[in-house]
Amino acid sequence: MLTVKNLTKRFGGLVAVNDLNFHIEEGEIVGLVGPNGAGKSTLLNIISGIYHTDSGRIYFQDEDITNSAPHEICKRGIAKTFQLVQSFPEMTAHQNVVVGALFGNSEKIDIKEAEHKASEALDFVGFPRKKFDYAVKNLNVVELKMIQLARALATEPKLLLMDEVSTGLNPKESKNA
Repeated sequence: MLTVKNLTKRFGGLVAVNDLNFHIEEGEIVGLVGPNGAGKSTLLNIISGIYHTDSGRIYFQDEDITNSAPHEICKRGIAKTFQLVQSFPEMTAHQNVVVGALFGNSEKIDIKEAEHKASEALDFVGFPRKKFDYAVKNLNVVELKMIQLARALATEPKLLLMDEVSTGLNPKESKNA
């Protein structure tokens, strides 16, 4: 499903990712473990198109996606959650997820279908229905993480990249995450 070959990323004199090779099969669950600054987030940002690689190739379902734009990678079936939650604070929780359904899917869908997918994704992650219409700026960090995951799932990804799922959560919240 995903193959990374000889991937290297530098930031000036700092080598964040150095000649990395790996392969992930469909259905596999893989975790990256390492200290702060080891290049884990950088790797996910390269795969998702946020950063460009200095050298090496990335293949997803046998297609070269190296240095493709994030929206192109998302439409091919790779979604990413962020270490620090990204949202549209003035929009509701439901609207934030509708955005993912509308613009992240490989096929064009209408607003009604996007709203349905958003509701399904929010239900799946356990987001309370009574808060679907709350402005995101009024929600706590756990709820924001749930919205972010639901938005990624609403794109119907074949591969989901999750960066630091428990960042910003206390031990009890981390256990529930």
